[in-house]
Amino acid sequence: MEKQELAQIRQQLLDAGFDRAAPVSGDMIDMSPAQEVRGMCKLNYCGKFGKTWSCPPGCGEIGDCAARILSYDQGGILVQKVYPMVDSYDFEGAQEGQKDFNTRFAAQTQILREKYPDMLPLGAGTCQNCETCTYPDQPCRHPDALIYSMESQGILVSTLCKKCGVPYISGVNTVTYIGLLLFR
Repeated sequence: MEKQELAQIRQQLLDAGFDRAAPVSGDMIDMSPAQEVRGMCKLNYCGKFGKTWSCPPGCGEIGDCAARILSYDQGGILVQKVYPMVDSYDFEGAQEGQKDFNTRFAAQTQILREKYPDMLPLGAGTCQNCETCTYPDQPCRHPDALIYSMESQGILVSTLCKKCGVPYISGVNTVTYIGLLLFR
């Protein structure tokens, strides 16, 4: 992908309301901590482990996930949106922010997939395309629209943000959501 094309996509994402859209080269994505990151998923703090196709173990073995990520040799774009919260205990504000981020991210993913059908979107948290996931009883209803989380694929988000010059934490009384779009 040419630099100019990536710059146009980046501008499209900023125009769609993301606060930051940083280019990511393939060599910025370090898959060496993938097993450790997957271990964090197993702690199940989000409550989605073993419940969706976009999270472990439904998203695949970590070695296969790492290979998939590394196959996107054209790099991509890291997107971020920061949401204000009333205070650090504003759970509703955090949920509203995540819903807004996921809606924006899914909309841009759908638009970009028309031109880049092989693009791999990695979102903030589990896929939100269906109200109830079919995992593990039936196949995914919308495999072409499935959005994996960055962590489920073994990416340590804070490290990638640092390499991109994007703050991972955006300040007191805010919540930050981050996604990644990868291209072949």
